Amino acid sequence: MTLKFPVTKEISKIINIDNVDYALPLDIDREGNFGKGFFIVTKDSILVFYNNDLFRELKLEEYKDFTTEMCVGGGSFFAVNVNSEQKEKICRFTMEHGARYALVARKLQLRYNGKSEFLSGDEPDKKCTKCGRVLPEGSGVCPFCTDKKAIIFRIIRMFKKYIPIVTFQLFLLLLMSALGIVLPLIYSEIVDNVYKSNVTSMDNDLLFYFLGMLGAYTLTKFAHTGVEIARGRVTASMSNSMMHELRMIMFDKIQRLSVGFSNKRTIGDLMNRITVDTVQIQQFLQNHTISLITQVFSLIMAAVLMFKMNWKLSIIVILPAPLIVAAQRLWWSKIRRIYGQLRQLSSKSDSILQDVFSGIKVVKAFGAEKTEVNKFSKVCNKYREKTLKNEYFWATFQPVIGMINQLTYYAVALIGGIAVLDGNMSLGMLTAFTSYASMIYSPIQYLADVPKSFAATLNSATRVFDVLDQKSDVPESENPKDLDIKGHVEYKEVTFGYKSYDPVTEEINIDIKPGEMIGLVGHSGSGKTTLTNLLMRFYDVDGGALYIDGVNIKEIDSEKLHNQIGVVLQETYLFDGTIRENILYSKPDATEEEIIEACKTANAHDFITNFPDGYDTRIGERGHRLSGGEKQRIAIARAIICNPRILILDEATASLDTENELVIQTALQRLIEGRTTVAIAHRLSTLKNADRLVVLDHGRVAEIGTHNELIDKKGIYYGLVMAQLNMNRLLGDEDTTDSQFIDEIKKK
Repeated sequence: MTLKFPVTKEISKIINIDNVDYALPLDIDREGNFGKGFFIVTKDSILVFYNNDLFRELKLEEYKDFTTEMCVGGGSFFAVNVNSEQKEKICRFTMEHGARYALVARKLQLRYNGKSEFLSGDEPDKKCTKCGRVLPEGSGVCPFCTDKKAIIFRIIRMFKKYIPIVTFQLFLLLLMSALGIVLPLIYSEIVDNVYKSNVTSMDNDLLFYFLGMLGAYTLTKFAHTGVEIARGRVTASMSNSMMHELRMIMFDKIQRLSVGFSNKRTIGDLMNRITVDTVQIQQFLQNHTISLITQVFSLIMAAVLMFKMNWKLSIIVILPAPLIVAAQRLWWSKIRRIYGQLRQLSSKSDSILQDVFSGIKVVKAFGAEKTEVNKFSKVCNKYREKTLKNEYFWATFQPVIGMINQLTYYAVALIGGIAVLDGNMSLGMLTAFTSYASMIYSPIQYLADVPKSFAATLNSATRVFDVLDQKSDVPESENPKDLDIKGHVEYKEVTFGYKSYDPVTEEINIDIKPGEMIGLVGHSGSGKTTLTNLLMRFYDVDGGALYIDGVNIKEIDSEKLHNQIGVVLQETYLFDGTIRENILYSKPDATEEEIIEACKTANAHDFITNFPDGYDTRIGERGHRLSGGEKQRIAIARAIICNPRILILDEATASLDTENELVIQTALQRLIEGRTTVAIAHRLSTLKNADRLVVLDHGRVAEIGTHNELIDKKGIYYGLVMAQLNMNRLLGDEDTTDSQFIDEIKKK
């Protein structure tokens, strides 16, 4: 996210640009009207400009508690004067810049507290900072401001290893063009020297000449066809290899990016970039790259031969070219914009389909089929309208170009025919000339069609490079440590927010000993799952540090880390395949004995062997052929088979009935033995065996202690326990008194 917009020349005369830390547009003036200005932060001051005039200057040492407040349509920036303790409104802004001001406020507060100001600008820009246009959804690249030449050269650099093949392909194309140029010359000789001969019968010399020329024409035609076949196969092989490589690069890149990247984009959009966009690039490479060079070569050669034969006729043939080029340049920006909109709508429709098919039970349960059909219909209608506009344009543009070329061809036939009748041109020469004229028309028609494909390809390439240029929010260390984890986990002053200016957890300090089970307790949104996400390094902390066995988690090899962490989630995700394949997901090289042992530990072996196909039973997408308890036990087996040193349980029994919960609890007890465990749960039965409980409240550690210690303390945890008692009373256990309930749960 851009936090340093270029200031105007007038403002740069007042302040030292090199001294500016942050410069944000200020689009609401002091009277509350839309205006133009700047909010600038230097090392020691805040400067507010309206219309290039300095309106207010504040010394940072005189202010604290920097905050923003968001309202409908806009927000305000506040700071507290350290002398008067009064909260002052510094400026107002529209919501377009709300995230920027919130991030700067957070950074200034960190500066005031004497801490590092490093925070990732993770909120993407919604408008291009150069032209001000709205950016395509899910993209940080403006299609209007991208350097087209740079994209083309980047594609060339990416596939530079194919240069030898491209060179050979170019040779074949030039050879094919040369053979195509020779064919009219041979046919011209046959027309002038054989078909127009005045002899009444063909003598031997003329017959041999005719057969020789006919043989030369046939051989040249065969050679032309053979070269064309070879060129087509080489091109297809090369372009498909390029597409496969690009597709794998894209998929690998997305896999290596953080979870945050995928969460900010729809599944349909990512799928489109890997499949549709790479295919578009492949088709352009296959159909247009080298062909463009060949068409230009044929155009030049045909033009040279035509001017040599008859320069007057040649001028008539060449005349339409400038008109076609001018028309292409006139419509270029519109063409590219339409293809960009089509790609966005395609991604949106794919996302709708993904959501509906994934949640088909919910759709049917609420009778929302018509709603979803209408939603999909609206997107499809927009796609149809844009496609129609595009196709209407090309349906008009291409025939018009063809008509112009055809009229030119008629003019050549008329004027050339008169020249033949007057004896100024031979019939064979006219035949060859018309053949070369068609070689001129074909490239012109081809060049008229190229912008259509080029616009779509340029848009696809922009979307592909938008992904490839992404930097992971969780970068791998330059020298990652191959750590054999023992299980000592320490959260030290950990602060983190999914939007870095809006922290979810602040200054968390938890020291977990090897083999210890810690239960995380707190209201929804208190930061429980966030702490486990940080431990799995789905995200990196914004402040403080997270250590495993005394090593900063950022320095540990990510693959090695994840191979030593087991996870059991509330919403179990199983892949479409067999039970065996799902269990082996965390350890592909596990033996049959290890699979069975893991399943016995997870209380899963018995129900698996009752299936006709046993461990080879196919479970369907998301494991829909299994019950909730069965899926959860397979998830436990998957977690335990890799013998993890750290175990994370995130509401592992929340969605199960009492009978299944008891079975899962037994399996979990075996699972946590000897492992450092971090468990999240609302049910006390899940946490009764925890060594310590950590109670979180609004992102901070409120209480730490054992189950009984926290009950005796009668704090937040005690309140949660009493809330569960009240829930039990609602469910029919009205006779249980507070003291009886407390005594009962203390015994567990």
